[in-house]
Amino acid sequence: MTVFYLGMAKSSVNLKGAKAQKLELDLLRLIYLIKTRNNHKDERIIGFLMVSNEKIKKRCELWIEKYDSTDLLEKKVLSIDFFEGTKEEMESILIEKERNKKAITGGNIDYAKADYSKKLIEGALHKFMANSINNKDSKKVLNSIQIKKDID
Repeated sequence: MTVFYLGMAKSSVNLKGAKAQKLELDLLRLIYLIKTRNNHKDERIIGFLMVSNEKIKKRCELWIEKYDSTDLLEKKVLSIDFFEGTKEEMESILIEKERNKKAITGGNIDYAKADYSKKLIEGALHKFMANSINNKDSKKVLNSIQIKKDID
């Protein structure tokens, strides 16, 4: 049996505007993939979602209930966690997000970068996945994880 570990890191610090709908759709895509592919006897999908704070994690858990998928959490084929950064890291993320908002609304989209929050949230995702996977596979997983941006 082949096991695929899929990780998604979302760095939004709130769910204002269309952010909630986008995150809900991303989560629903992950749920759909797990539910449809885990019916195959020769492969298994294990999904991980890392969000930026506990409030967003709780919203994701409500969506999981809404889509009748709490069994995925119980079976440990879907896991959700949130980034627990230091006060300084969280403040820096908020500053970066505010700078991006100003750049986008001011028409300077080239200055809207989220490198810092991406690095922190994706790093937390990698650790979360490695800690969740049995030890013999965790090094292999950490060396092979690739996070892709949404292509939509």
